[in-house]
Amino acid sequence: MAPKKAKAQTTSVLGDVGAKPSVDHAATAQKLQTLLDGFEPFDDAMREETRLRREKDARKIAAMKAEMSRLEGLLRDQVAITDSQQRSLQKHCDAELVKAYQAFAELLEHQDIEVHKRLDTYDKRADALEERFATEKARILEEIEAESQRLSKLLDEFQEAFEEEVRVRKAREEVILRQMDQHERHITQNFDVEYEARVKRVKEIQEELVACMKSRVAADVELDRVCQEEVDKIQTLIDAEVSQRERQDDNIMRALDQYTDKMQASLEIVNSTNA
Repeated sequence: MAPKKAKAQTTSVLGDVGAKPSVDHAATAQKLQTLLDGFEPFDDAMREETRLRREKDARKIAAMKAEMSRLEGLLRDQVAITDSQQRSLQKHCDAELVKAYQAFAELLEHQDIEVHKRLDTYDKRADALEERFATEKARILEEIEAESQRLSKLLDEFQEAFEEEVRVRKAREEVILRQMDQHERHITQNFDVEYEARVKRVKEIQEELVACMKSRVAADVELDRVCQEEVDKIQTLIDAEVSQRERQDDNIMRALDQYTDKMQASLEIVNSTNA
């Protein structure tokens, strides 16, 4: 059906031309007809390939079913063998469990005897330790008493040294107080002289500050003038640069317009030639 429909469309296209076909149109129609005639063998080949693939898939499915039947038989045999092995293993485990229970009972009785022997030994060692603890307790009490006496002696010596240090500090404090009184009188005598000298120095610094401020104001005025002149120069250069850039942009726009006009004229010439 597809080749006939394509042939009909080709005929309608050729019929729409109306006039007698030229040599190029006839060759094109012949090529299209040859291409359309080749579709029917392609459809037959596709149908034959589909049939062969279906037969091949059917053979594969039959082989898979036979293999599954064989595997199911092997599985049933393996399950029977496994059941027999499990029953044998259960009997063996029961026998081994009885043997292990008997061995555990014998071991438990033996361990009970050993534990009682060890408890007797531990009782003897505990008695020996109690005696040793009593001896150590007496020795420690004696050492504590001796250490207490030694510490009491050290405390008495420290108390005597502390009292001596207090006496020495009081003497040093008296000396320091006398020195502070002397320094206070010396400071009181020299304070007025130092105050007058400081006031005089402050006045000199204030006068220098006023002079510096006047000089700074004049320098700031001169700096503002110079900065304003530089700003005016830079603004003039910027205005000139802006004007030049605008002229360049206008030239670029005119060139683009001319290029666009030429491209349109070329396209019109090409289209008219093709027509």
